[in-house]
Amino acid sequence: MVDEKKTIGAFQFQLPTDSKIRTYKINYSTNGSGFIGFIFNNENVSFTFHPDCPEQTVFFSESEENIIYKNYLQKVFIQQQKLDSMQITAIENPALDLKLNYKKHYLEHIIFCKNI
Repeated sequence: MVDEKKTIGAFQFQLPTDSKIRTYKINYSTNGSGFIGFIFNNENVSFTFHPDCPEQTVFFSESEENIIYKNYLQKVFIQQQKLDSMQITAIENPALDLKLNYKKHYLEHIIFCKNI
């Protein structure tokens, strides 16, 4: 097993003043496709993350849009996990009738997404 050296650090950059309001990606890895996506809306964006699992660990401490968007993604992820686990249960136990339960959770997911 080869030990891979990881550097813990920080970096900073400034977008040009004429940068468009949109989503951007920062590539932080020279080995593979490690990146963090963020929304730029003419405000400072500050975040931390663990490079081994950036999507699960990214934490935005500045930028209201990014904080709201990250919270949204976390809530959708939880709802999707509920549906996925029911699908796995149904596949592993075909004799179980989970249609009503699945439909209930699916409708909750749809309502949840519409209310965000």
